[in-house]
Amino acid sequence: MFRQSLATVALASSLAVSSQLHADTPLLPPHRHQVTSPDKRVVAISDPASGTKVLESASGNQLWSMSGWHRWLFVSNDGQHVATGYEGLNLIPLDYSPDMVLITFWEQGKKLRSVSLKDVVPNKAVLERTVSHYHWGTIDGVNERNQLVVTRADGVKVRFEMSTGAKQ
Repeated sequence: MFRQSLATVALASSLAVSSQLHADTPLLPPHRHQVTSPDKRVVAISDPASGTKVLESASGNQLWSMSGWHRWLFVSNDGQHVATGYEGLNLIPLDYSPDMVLITFWEQGKKLRSVSLKDVVPNKAVLERTVSHYHWGTIDGVNERNQLVVTRADGVKVRFEMSTGAKQ
């Protein structure tokens, strides 16, 4: 019985450590990827070679484009707005600046608004320390009300209007 309990504890400990290490694994190199709007009528394709394009899903007609590749990309149902997230995804450096940009909102390729870390995470107590970074939270995606939903590391949900970038 004791040996089985010890083995269970060892397994649980190794799983906990491996999940922490996994959180700090290097990001994949830039690669072509696509995302769809919540209603599936719009697709955004980000390609390191050709930039980012927003298309109608059914016809494939291009609505607009913008320069640059974006690792974390979210497109609204109206096809006119996208949000891009911090290139480090949910991990920020230990020597972060509260002014670092986490989210940028765009309208037809023109920047509308940038949202800083301090706009989402009001104090350091919200952050979770990982092996080599802080976990600030994650961008969940665009909901049916055209809001970008963000979940902070403490579980608090923050919503932003896709058409303006305003906090709701």
